[in-house]
Amino acid sequence: MATVTLCNEICKTDANYIKPMRKYVGSLIKTLKSLLMSGYAPEYEIGGVKDPFLQVKILELMGRIGAGHSDTSDEMSDILAQIATNTENSKNPGNSVLAECVRTIMSIEASQGLRVLGINILGKFLQNKENNVRYVALQQLIKVVDIDYKAVTRHQQTVLDCLKDHDLVIKKQALDLLYKITNNANVKSIVKELLNYLLVADSDFKKELSNKICQICEKYAPTRKWQIDTVVKVLTLSEHHVREEYISQLVTVIATTPELHAQTVTKVFYCMKDNIN
Repeated sequence: MATVTLCNEICKTDANYIKPMRKYVGSLIKTLKSLLMSGYAPEYEIGGVKDPFLQVKILELMGRIGAGHSDTSDEMSDILAQIATNTENSKNPGNSVLAECVRTIMSIEASQGLRVLGINILGKFLQNKENNVRYVALQQLIKVVDIDYKAVTRHQQTVLDCLKDHDLVIKKQALDLLYKITNNANVKSIVKELLNYLLVADSDFKKELSNKICQICEKYAPTRKWQIDTVVKVLTLSEHHVREEYISQLVTVIATTPELHAQTVTKVFYCMKDNIN
């Protein structure tokens, strides 16, 4: 534990030591394999996991020395898959090892299959009852969207469900992740879900949600008509939370789209008639 911690700090302090450290990857893998064996070091077992502290430190070091080096990454792929598949995930010790395993997989030159396995672990974390576990999953998914977009979007519905969480931090993280996975192809379906949630969102979260929808509309709106309709709906539901810049943008969009003037005036008139505020 002391040696691996020192190696981690050396690599963190001076990247020049990462290359010579790669020759020890075999020793690190051997130690991890021993920790996965039944009957090995039972005195260090916590929650069904052998020495999770040491496993996490070894995985962290492997992530550093495997980054940007395909041969070293290939060498550690089997043990990473083994940990990802066989680690007990009903308690926090196992979840901490799995979370670090996913970080390592995403740091190295991992195969597509191994990355998907890692992202699926994060997807399961999203369904965990522990807020901390869900928070870690959302934080990691935000970081890996650019690495494997398709694998992350498979968990879109689970991320949307996180918006219903009681914890404001979880909701904000989920919203940030949804913003990152929105594109021209899925913008309508995601915004539809966000608008449905805006109807019932508490006032603490309404401001964040309203402005994020406007931001998405500005970036990905498929048509001017859809953009106007959507932002007007947000203005109706948001209780004065929309920032001035998004209102100004909407005015500009309307002003530069004369063919929609009549329709927009009618729409806004009826919105004001129903709710003069």
